[in-house]
Amino acid sequence: RKDVFDELDHNRPISSVGEISALDRLIFTLDSYIEMYQNYKELLCYNDNFNHYVSRVGRDNEHLAAFHESLYSVNVRLHNMFEKAKEDKSFRTDIPEGEFLRVTVQTMMAAGEHYANGFIWGAEKEHDYTNELLRLKEMILNYATMGC
Repeated sequence: RKDVFDELDHNRPISSVGEISALDRLIFTLDSYIEMYQNYKELLCYNDNFNHYVSRVGRDNEHLAAFHESLYSVNVRLHNMFEKAKEDKSFRTDIPEGEFLRVTVQTMMAAGEHYANGFIWGAEKEHDYTNELLRLKEMILNYATMGC
């Protein structure tokens, strides 16, 4: 996972986040999860399994320090995106930042993980569910821009 975040930092440094609207940054983030589903299902499967592991050993376990460090870039990017939205008003900020990110970004990531693992009700093995992830993205963006 750290390699993915490092590549993101290389391609679009954190300092460049201010150059695009918060909504465009959110769209980029949601699209990244769709791209992971299309091209790196094994990464999404690993992440889902890793989440189950972390829930068993505890989030504050000492040997997870490197993992938490690898999330720094993502956390900074998401926080900066939300702060930018307060300025440019491209998506709603009327709810707390953590809640907004869980409802939007975390939902998209979890859906991608579940589709990659085949844990979706009525899912057919080896079927491409990109269209459903695109529909979820549309629903998230409608929610995120409600009232803007």
